[in-house]
Order: sequence, then structure tokens, then C-alpha cells
Amino acid sequence: DTSDMQRKGKKTKSTLMRNCLDLKKQGKRSGSYLINPCDDTPTKQVMVYCDMVTDGGGWTVFQRRNNYTEQENFYNTWYAYMIGFGNVMRDFWLGNDNIHCLTKQSKNELRVDLEDWSGNAYYANYNFFYVDDQAHKYKMEAQNYTGTSGDRFTYHSNNSFSTYDSDNDVYSGNCASLYKSGWWHRTCWTSHLNGQYNKSVYWGSYLKKTEMKIRAYN
Repeated sequence: DTSDMQRKGKKTKSTLMRNCLDLKKQGKRSGSYLINPCDDTPTKQVMVYCDMVTDGGGWTVFQRRNNYTEQENFYNTWYAYMIGFGNVMRDFWLGNDNIHCLTKQSKNELRVDLEDWSGNAYYANYNFFYVDDQAHKYKMEAQNYTGTSGDRFTYHSNNSFSTYDSDNDVYSGNCASLYKSGWWHRTCWTSHLNGQYNKSVYWGSYLKKTEMKIRAYN
């Protein structure tokens, strides 16, 4: 009955954390966890990977690429990028709806960890990161870069997300189709972490490994 459903809904909300920072405060280690990122959908459960080591931990990872034998296809549809795809223990995209929920619930910072094919590691940090909802085409805002990678993401700030079947860039052509990716394309990119692996995964140099992750401030 309805009351039983409400009890279950409340139980789900109370037993699941909202993000990896909450889990960090509980003493959890790096790994995959179920969370409830969407305040307006209290029963929605999302599997995420939490990085509890980097720069104090508490990071919710929303993108990863690496040199896996079988590669996830990032040349994907608007719907696929909306709901997410891949395996959180390997290469994946968490889903724009989920990323929106995570950045809506509280103020977040963004960290991007990168490794090139020579084994050099770099990072970028943006002390403010927000992704809007689908009605606003997941428009992204990233502010105040620090790090070692060079700032190649502020260029993409205030741009809508684009896929080959939903072209929202400001280029005369279709960046997502041209470069086979879903990304916050402009005309088209200065960083490109969802490009074809071993071809156009780029942030100042071509990359073997990438991770994009967010952490709430409270």
C-alpha cells in the first residue's frame, strides 16, 4: 500500500548517502557504492566509484578512461550520455542527469586526473563546477583553475553538452559527430576526454588515463 511504499522510500533515503564525501565521513575506503544523488527522487539509487585517497578523498568519480583490453564506446547518443554507460570499476560515464543531481545538491569542486602515454601524471582543479539539467542541455560551468595540466576546460565553461544526435555547440558543423564524442563542445574543443581512445583523448597531450571527479564542500 501507499504507506508501505512511503516507509520504503524514507528508508532508502535515510540509508543511502548523497555522495562520496558523506561516505568518506563514515570512514569508507575507495570503491563502488550505491548513493542517492537526486534530492527530488529520493528512491533513485546510483552506483558510483568513490576515490577516498586523492587530495584527502571524498571524490565522486563521473568519468574514467584507461587502457582496457575492451574499450567502452564513448561515441554515444544523447540518451546514453543522459543516463550513463560503462562500468564504474572500468571506463564509464556516470550520466548527465546524475552529474546534474550531484552538482545541484551542494557546491562542488572538480578534479581531473590525467596520465599521458609516457607515464606523466597531471591534474586540474576547478573550485566551482556545476552541470545544469536536461532542459538547459546540461550546460556546464567550471571556474578558477589550479593544477599542473594547464587550463583547458574554462574554454568549455558555459557551453551546452553535445552528442552526434543533439548538436548544441556554436560551430557551423557538428563537433560531436566530427570528433566522435559527447562533450561540452564549443568550436570544438581544447580538452577532449570523451574522444576516441588512442586517437583523440586529449588535454594538452594525448592521454592514456583520465578521471573526472567532484567533491562537495559540505
